[in-house]
Amino acid sequence: MNNLKFRAWDKANKEMLKIDVIDFFFKEIRVFKNDGGCFSMKFQDIEIMQSTGLKDKNGKEIFEGDILKTRTRGFVFVKRQDGNSTVKYQSGANTTTTVTLSHFMDNYKVVIAGNIYKNKGLLENARIE
Repeated sequence: MNNLKFRAWDKANKEMLKIDVIDFFFKEIRVFKNDGGCFSMKFQDIEIMQSTGLKDKNGKEIFEGDILKTRTRGFVFVKRQDGNSTVKYQSGANTTTTVTLSHFMDNYKVVIAGNIYKNKGLLENARIE
């Protein structure tokens, strides 16, 4: 069985958090700090992203919301669509193509360049929104 992993973007403090507990009853997450402490955040104050279960060429785990860089396709954005992790990329002058991330990674080596919250500017010239 796969161990599901999640992270969250803290909208107020503009930082990425590793989620340790998701509490659907209280609609909050809990994050354990290195000093042994813990804090909670309400769902409305964060954006939750799930791991894709895949890693970039450097071995770094890829999450929804990540921006990936390829040598030939430039930057692509990972998102959840129809239950799959997908990327959309410019495949022609006026054409974009959406494929599953696993299929894309079969054909291209990728490295995580950032995420949609901190580095949205990387996608400005990609014409994939």
